[in-house]
Amino acid sequence: MKKILCLLFLFGIFVYVNVNASACQGDELTRLKEIADNIKINYEIENEGKSSERIKITLYNLNKDIYIIQKNDKDKDTKTINYIDGGKYTFYSNNKTDYIVYTFDVYSNVKTCDATLIKSITFKKPKLNPNYKYQICAENPTIPVCQKYITEDTGISENQLKEYIENYLSGQVSVITQKAEVKTGNFFKENLKYILIGTGVLGLVIGGYIFISKKRSEI
Repeated sequence: MKKILCLLFLFGIFVYVNVNASACQGDELTRLKEIADNIKINYEIENEGKSSERIKITLYNLNKDIYIIQKNDKDKDTKTINYIDGGKYTFYSNNKTDYIVYTFDVYSNVKTCDATLIKSITFKKPKLNPNYKYQICAENPTIPVCQKYITEDTGISENQLKEYIENYLSGQVSVITQKAEVKTGNFFKENLKYILIGTGVLGLVIGGYIFISKKRSEI
C-alpha cells in the first residue's frame, strides 16, 4: 500500500511539473513576453543644485506578474525590482564620466511560470561629452558632437573639433577621425628605403643562385 501511495505521489508531482511547464510554454508565456516587451526605459538629466546634476533613469509599464533583477557592468551590485503602484521604478546615478550598461532580467511572478526568465533588457547610461566644455560647442549645442551627454564616443578630438563643425555647418562633413589612421602621399616615396633594401636582398639571392649554378655546371 505504501508503494502504491508513493507511486501516486510521484506521479502527481510529475503531472504538476508538466502542467506548469506546458502552461509556461503556452498562452501564459506569450502574455508574459508581451508584458516584458512593453517595458520602456528612459533617462533625463536632473539638476540637484546650481552646478550639480545627476542622471535619472526610469522604467515604465512594470506589472505585478513580473519582477526584475537589475545588474550592471561597473560593479557586482544587484537589485530586485518588484511592482509598485503606478508601474514605474526610478533610480539615480551620479557617475557622469563613465558609460554604464545596465541589464534588467525580467522574471515571471506567476506560479505556473515561477522564476522563469522572460526577457533581458539592456540600457546604456550616457556620460558627459568631453567636447561639450569647449566654447565652439557652447556656440553650437545642437550639433551631435557637441551634445552635453552622449552614449557613444564622437571620435572627434579637440584639435579636429573646429574643422568638423565648420564642415558640418557647410554641409560638407568629412570623416576627420580617419586622418590619423590614413597615411597621405606617394606609397613608393614613403617606403623607398624598404623597397631598396628588399630589392638589394633579392638581387643578392638571385646572384648567389646563378653563381652556384654556374659552378656546378663547370664541374
